[in-house]
Amino acid sequence: MMLRIVLASRSARLVAVVPVLLALPGLALGNRGISIEMAPLRPANLLPYPELCGVLTAIVVTTLVRPRFWEWDRVGTRRAALVSGAAATSALVLPLLVMAVGATRVSEGAPWLWSLSNVLVYSAAVVGLAPFVGVGLAGGIVLVGYFGVGVLNNAEPAVGALLPVATYAEPTGNWVVAVGLAVLAVAAHVRTRGVTAWAHRLNP
Repeated sequence: MMLRIVLASRSARLVAVVPVLLALPGLALGNRGISIEMAPLRPANLLPYPELCGVLTAIVVTTLVRPRFWEWDRVGTRRAALVSGAAATSALVLPLLVMAVGATRVSEGAPWLWSLSNVLVYSAAVVGLAPFVGVGLAGGIVLVGYFGVGVLNNAEPAVGALLPVATYAEPTGNWVVAVGLAVLAVAAHVRTRGVTAWAHRLNP
């Protein structure tokens, strides 16, 4: 019953549309990105547009699937926990699909799996933070962090190498960390039903 209510909601319909809309610019600009050259003596760092579209998808989808009735979710049964976990999973999987669509436009032979793992890391960060600080703050933190990491990888690549996200055109990404963060994010939603009392007070 609960799952049918969720699927029949306007938010569920938007969740089906938003990834398509955000995949289009990624597809059109798949072989381009935002070049960061804050440190002229360092190699420029590129943030691919499909990767950015994937991160934006995670933020928007997490916003759309957030719990609407906090008290109901908190006192809900195991079914409510499963619905919350499924919603969190959708906010992790859909950004990967958006990124993969854009990757079809990259130059032949150019590595892009590193960017896919990055999208999973950032998506897991949004999803994992949302129950504790609210989706608005979680999305803002991750978006600022996304561009901040891009600047850091240009200005101090040695420091950037310590982060769980890969830099432009690395052959592979940090999949162990990415998958681990994704599992923790889903577990957080299952445990909290998508929101904690603290986040509810921050976002009444």
